[in-house]
Amino acid sequence: MSVTITAVDRWRKEEIKKAVAVGIATGRLYRGTVTPGDLSSVERWINAALPPLLRANRASARSAAKFYDLLREIELAKLEIDAEPYKAEPVLKTLDGGIRYSLMTSGKTQYTRTANSDWDPSRMNENAIAGTVIRHVLNGGRATIDHNSQQDKAALGWVRVTDGNPCAFCAMLASRGVAYRPYRKDAFIASNARYEGSGEAKVHNSCGCGLKPVWSLDDDVLAQNKRFESLWTDMAGTTTRTAFSQFRKNYEAAGLHKHS
Repeated sequence: MSVTITAVDRWRKEEIKKAVAVGIATGRLYRGTVTPGDLSSVERWINAALPPLLRANRASARSAAKFYDLLREIELAKLEIDAEPYKAEPVLKTLDGGIRYSLMTSGKTQYTRTANSDWDPSRMNENAIAGTVIRHVLNGGRATIDHNSQQDKAALGWVRVTDGNPCAFCAMLASRGVAYRPYRKDAFIASNARYEGSGEAKVHNSCGCGLKPVWSLDDDVLAQNKRFESLWTDMAGTTTRTAFSQFRKNYEAAGLHKHS
Protein backbone atom coordinates (compact mmCIF):
# COMPACT_ATOMS: atom_id res chain seq x y z
CA MET A 1 0.00 0.00 0.00
CA SER A 2 1.39 3.43 -0.98
CA VAL A 3 2.25 6.14 1.53
CA THR A 4 -0.56 8.33 0.12
CA ILE A 5 -3.24 5.67 0.45
CA THR A 6 -2.05 4.84 3.96
CA ALA A 7 -2.20 8.49 5.03
CA VAL A 8 -5.62 9.06 3.47
CA ASP A 9 -7.00 5.89 5.02
CA ARG A 10 -5.65 6.78 8.45
CA TRP A 11 -7.24 10.24 8.29
CA ARG A 12 -10.53 8.82 7.00
CA LYS A 13 -10.71 6.30 9.84
CA GLU A 14 -9.96 8.95 12.47
CA GLU A 15 -12.80 11.11 11.14
CA ILE A 16 -15.17 8.13 11.15
CA LYS A 17 -14.22 7.33 14.73
CA LYS A 18 -15.16 10.85 15.83
CA ALA A 19 -18.40 10.83 13.82
CA VAL A 20 -19.43 7.46 15.27
CA ALA A 21 -19.00 8.81 18.80
CA VAL A 22 -21.39 11.67 18.01
CA GLY A 23 -23.81 9.26 16.34
CA ILE A 24 -23.89 6.91 19.33
CA ALA A 25 -24.40 9.79 21.76
CA THR A 26 -27.28 11.13 19.64
CA GLY A 27 -28.91 7.71 19.52
CA ARG A 28 -28.76 7.45 23.30
CA LEU A 29 -30.14 10.96 23.60
CA TYR A 30 -33.08 9.87 21.44
CA ARG A 31 -33.85 6.95 23.72
CA GLY A 32 -33.70 9.17 26.77
CA THR A 33 -35.74 12.05 25.31
CA VAL A 34 -38.51 10.61 23.14
CA THR A 35 -41.50 9.42 25.12
CA PRO A 36 -44.62 7.40 24.21
CA GLY A 37 -47.71 9.32 23.18
CA ASP A 38 -45.76 12.55 22.73
CA LEU A 39 -44.67 13.10 19.16
CA SER A 40 -43.46 16.58 20.11
CA SER A 41 -40.70 14.89 22.11
CA VAL A 42 -39.06 14.08 18.75
CA GLU A 43 -38.80 17.82 18.12
CA ARG A 44 -37.24 18.32 21.57
CA TRP A 45 -34.70 15.63 20.74
CA ILE A 46 -33.83 17.38 17.47
CA ASN A 47 -33.32 20.71 19.22
CA ALA A 48 -30.94 19.03 21.68
CA ALA A 49 -29.15 16.97 19.02
CA LEU A 50 -28.49 19.69 16.44
CA PRO A 51 -25.85 21.80 18.28
CA PRO A 52 -23.35 18.94 18.86
CA LEU A 53 -24.03 17.60 15.35
CA LEU A 54 -23.21 20.96 13.77
CA ARG A 55 -20.10 21.37 15.95
CA ALA A 56 -18.89 17.96 14.81
CA ASN A 57 -19.70 18.78 11.17
CA ARG A 58 -17.62 21.94 11.38
CA ALA A 59 -14.79 20.11 13.15
CA SER A 60 -14.79 17.62 10.26
CA ALA A 61 -14.59 20.53 7.80
CA ARG A 62 -11.63 22.12 9.60
CA SER A 63 -9.84 18.79 9.79
CA ALA A 64 -10.37 18.24 6.06
CA ALA A 65 -8.97 21.68 5.22
CA LYS A 66 -5.80 20.99 7.21
CA PHE A 67 -5.44 17.57 5.64
CA TYR A 68 -5.98 19.06 2.16
CA ASP A 69 -3.08 21.48 2.68
CA LEU A 70 -0.80 18.74 4.01
CA LEU A 71 -1.63 16.34 1.19
CA ARG A 72 -1.23 19.09 -1.41
CA GLU A 73 2.25 19.96 -0.16
CA ILE A 74 3.35 16.32 -0.18
CA GLU A 75 1.88 15.35 -3.54
CA LEU A 76 2.90 18.46 -5.48
CA ALA A 77 6.47 18.02 -4.23
CA LYS A 78 6.42 14.35 -5.26
CA LEU A 79 5.03 15.26 -8.68
CA GLU A 80 7.47 18.19 -8.99
CA ILE A 81 4.62 20.54 -9.86
CA ASP A 82 5.34 24.24 -9.40
CA ALA A 83 1.84 25.46 -8.54
CA GLU A 84 0.49 28.73 -7.23
CA PRO A 85 0.18 28.86 -3.42
CA TYR A 86 -3.20 27.78 -2.15
CA LYS A 87 -4.68 27.44 1.32
CA ALA A 88 -7.77 25.30 1.80
CA GLU A 89 -10.81 26.78 3.49
CA PRO A 90 -13.24 24.71 5.58
CA VAL A 91 -16.85 24.71 4.45
CA LEU A 92 -18.57 25.58 7.71
CA LYS A 93 -22.18 24.52 7.50
CA THR A 94 -24.95 26.50 9.13
CA LEU A 95 -28.23 25.06 10.31
CA ASP A 96 -30.56 24.43 7.40
CA GLY A 97 -33.87 22.75 6.79
CA GLY A 98 -32.20 19.79 5.15
CA ILE A 99 -30.48 18.53 8.30
CA ARG A 100 -33.50 19.20 10.48
CA TYR A 101 -35.78 17.42 8.00
CA SER A 102 -33.40 14.47 7.82
CA LEU A 103 -33.34 14.09 11.60
CA MET A 104 -37.10 14.56 11.81
CA THR A 105 -37.66 11.82 9.22
CA SER A 106 -35.33 9.42 11.00
CA GLY A 107 -36.76 10.32 14.42
CA LYS A 108 -40.39 9.95 13.37
CA THR A 109 -39.65 6.62 11.69
CA GLN A 110 -38.25 5.22 14.92
CA TYR A 111 -41.07 6.79 16.95
CA THR A 112 -43.71 5.12 14.77
CA ARG A 113 -41.82 1.82 14.77
CA THR A 114 -41.69 1.83 18.57
CA ALA A 115 -45.25 3.11 19.09
CA ASN A 116 -46.68 0.38 16.84
CA SER A 117 -45.11 -2.24 19.09
CA ASP A 118 -46.77 -0.92 22.28
CA TRP A 119 -43.63 1.12 22.91
CA ASP A 120 -41.27 -1.81 23.09
CA PRO A 121 -37.81 -0.24 23.63
CA SER A 122 -36.21 -3.14 21.79
CA ARG A 123 -37.88 -1.87 18.62
CA MET A 124 -36.08 1.47 18.88
CA ASN A 125 -33.17 1.29 16.45
CA GLU A 126 -30.49 3.60 17.81
CA ASN A 127 -28.14 2.50 15.02
CA ALA A 128 -30.48 3.98 12.42
CA ILE A 129 -30.43 7.29 14.27
CA ALA A 130 -26.65 7.14 14.62
CA GLY A 131 -26.22 6.35 10.92
CA THR A 132 -28.07 9.52 9.91
CA VAL A 133 -25.94 11.62 12.25
CA ILE A 134 -22.67 10.05 11.05
CA ARG A 135 -23.53 10.98 7.46
CA HIS A 136 -24.17 14.61 8.36
CA VAL A 137 -21.03 14.91 10.50
CA LEU A 138 -18.72 13.52 7.81
CA ASN A 139 -20.35 15.67 5.15
CA GLY A 140 -18.41 18.58 6.65
CA GLY A 141 -15.16 17.05 5.47
CA ARG A 142 -16.60 15.86 2.18
CA ALA A 143 -17.97 19.32 1.34
CA THR A 144 -14.60 20.88 2.17
CA ILE A 145 -12.67 18.53 -0.11
CA ASP A 146 -15.23 19.06 -2.87
CA HIS A 147 -15.09 22.86 -2.57
CA ASN A 148 -11.32 23.17 -2.43
CA SER A 149 -10.79 20.71 -5.27
CA GLN A 150 -12.79 23.13 -7.39
CA GLN A 151 -11.01 26.27 -6.18
CA ASP A 152 -7.45 24.95 -6.27
CA LYS A 153 -6.17 25.61 -9.81
CA ALA A 154 -3.62 22.83 -9.52
CA ALA A 155 -6.23 20.19 -8.66
CA LEU A 156 -7.96 18.03 -11.23
CA GLY A 157 -10.87 17.35 -8.89
CA TRP A 158 -11.46 14.63 -6.33
CA VAL A 159 -11.83 10.88 -6.21
CA ARG A 160 -13.99 8.77 -3.91
CA VAL A 161 -12.09 6.82 -1.26
CA THR A 162 -13.83 3.68 -0.04
CA ASP A 163 -13.16 1.64 3.08
CA GLY A 164 -11.65 -1.13 0.96
CA ASN A 165 -14.77 -3.26 1.28
CA PRO A 166 -17.55 -0.96 0.06
CA CYS A 167 -21.13 -1.86 -0.68
CA ALA A 168 -22.08 -2.07 -4.36
CA PHE A 169 -23.55 1.45 -4.24
CA CYS A 170 -20.26 2.99 -3.08
CA ALA A 171 -18.18 0.83 -5.42
CA MET A 172 -20.32 2.02 -8.32
CA LEU A 173 -19.74 5.67 -7.41
CA ALA A 174 -16.02 5.08 -6.88
CA SER A 175 -15.86 3.69 -10.41
CA ARG A 176 -16.48 7.14 -11.92
CA GLY A 177 -12.92 8.28 -11.32
CA VAL A 178 -12.18 11.98 -10.96
CA ALA A 179 -14.22 15.11 -11.74
CA TYR A 180 -12.08 16.74 -14.41
CA ARG A 181 -11.32 20.41 -15.01
CA PRO A 182 -12.77 22.67 -16.18
CA TYR A 183 -15.24 21.82 -13.45
CA ARG A 184 -18.90 22.23 -14.34
CA LYS A 185 -21.61 22.28 -11.70
CA ASP A 186 -23.38 19.44 -13.49
CA ALA A 187 -20.21 17.41 -14.02
CA PHE A 188 -20.98 14.92 -11.28
CA ILE A 189 -24.56 14.38 -12.44
CA ALA A 190 -23.52 14.09 -16.08
CA SER A 191 -20.78 11.57 -15.39
CA ASN A 192 -22.78 9.75 -12.77
CA ALA A 193 -26.28 9.53 -14.20
CA ARG A 194 -26.02 5.87 -13.26
CA TYR A 195 -27.59 6.71 -9.92
CA GLU A 196 -30.64 8.83 -9.28
CA GLY A 197 -30.80 11.36 -6.47
CA SER A 198 -29.67 14.85 -5.53
CA GLY A 199 -26.26 15.93 -4.30
CA GLU A 200 -22.80 15.64 -5.79
CA ALA A 201 -20.99 13.31 -3.41
CA LYS A 202 -23.78 10.82 -2.83
CA VAL A 203 -23.48 8.86 0.39
CA HIS A 204 -25.74 6.66 2.49
CA ASN A 205 -26.23 6.59 6.24
CA SER A 206 -23.17 5.24 8.09
CA CYS A 207 -21.17 5.51 4.86
CA GLY A 208 -17.43 5.15 5.43
CA CYS A 209 -16.39 6.75 2.14
CA GLY A 210 -14.41 9.94 1.91
CA LEU A 211 -13.10 12.19 -0.85
CA LYS A 212 -9.48 12.77 -1.82
CA PRO A 213 -8.21 15.70 -3.90
CA VAL A 214 -6.39 14.69 -7.07
CA TRP A 215 -3.45 16.50 -8.70
CA SER A 216 -2.39 13.79 -11.14
CA LEU A 217 -4.07 11.10 -13.21
CA ASP A 218 -1.46 8.73 -11.81
CA ASP A 219 -3.08 9.06 -8.39
CA ASP A 220 -2.82 5.91 -6.29
CA VAL A 221 -6.50 5.95 -5.30
CA LEU A 222 -7.58 6.25 -8.94
CA ALA A 223 -5.50 3.18 -9.70
CA GLN A 224 -7.02 1.35 -6.74
CA ASN A 225 -10.55 2.12 -7.98
CA LYS A 226 -9.87 0.71 -11.46
CA ARG A 227 -11.25 -2.63 -10.30
CA PHE A 228 -14.65 -0.96 -9.86
CA GLU A 229 -14.44 0.94 -13.14
CA SER A 230 -13.89 -2.20 -15.18
CA LEU A 231 -17.04 -3.77 -13.72
CA TRP A 232 -19.10 -0.68 -14.55
CA THR A 233 -17.78 -0.56 -18.12
CA ASP A 234 -19.35 -3.96 -18.67
CA MET A 235 -22.75 -2.38 -17.95
CA ALA A 236 -22.56 0.11 -20.86
CA GLY A 237 -25.75 0.47 -22.89
CA THR A 238 -28.12 -0.64 -20.16
CA THR A 239 -30.58 1.52 -18.25
CA THR A 240 -29.54 3.00 -14.90
CA ARG A 241 -31.71 0.69 -12.81
CA THR A 242 -30.87 -2.44 -14.80
CA ALA A 243 -27.17 -1.62 -14.90
CA PHE A 244 -26.87 -1.11 -11.16
CA SER A 245 -28.68 -4.37 -10.45
CA GLN A 246 -26.30 -6.23 -12.75
CA PHE A 247 -23.29 -4.33 -11.42
CA ARG A 248 -24.18 -5.39 -7.88
CA LYS A 249 -24.50 -9.04 -8.93
CA ASN A 250 -21.18 -8.99 -10.78
CA TYR A 251 -19.48 -7.08 -7.97
CA GLU A 252 -20.49 -9.58 -5.33
CA ALA A 253 -19.84 -12.56 -7.62
CA ALA A 254 -16.29 -11.26 -8.16
CA GLY A 255 -15.75 -11.44 -4.41
CA LEU A 256 -14.88 -7.75 -4.17
CA HIS A 257 -17.40 -7.20 -1.37
CA LYS A 258 -17.01 -9.32 1.73
CA HIS A 259 -20.12 -9.16 3.87
CA SER A 260 -19.46 -8.39 7.51
